[in-house]
Amino acid sequence: MTPEDVRAYKAFIDENRLSNQPFDICLGGSPRREDWEEEKAYIHSLAEAGMTWWSEYVPPDEPGFMRKCIERRPLRID
Repeated sequence: MTPEDVRAYKAFIDENRLSNQPFDICLGGSPRREDWEEEKAYIHSLAEAGMTWWSEYVPPDEPGFMRKCIERRPLRID
């Protein structure tokens, strides 16, 4: 997913929906990069393009994965 993809999806939704109410765009579903600065820059670029939520990836077959994410602390872009 690229910022250009987000802009295209947002434009398509804006042009085709019947309501003018605000809406959210939620993305994610991929493992974090080891380089947090690179990951933050990527997520920030999607947010600038219109994404409003990022969903953290959690594989269903790795019970210790969530603990590792918690120990790494939240990845904030602000």
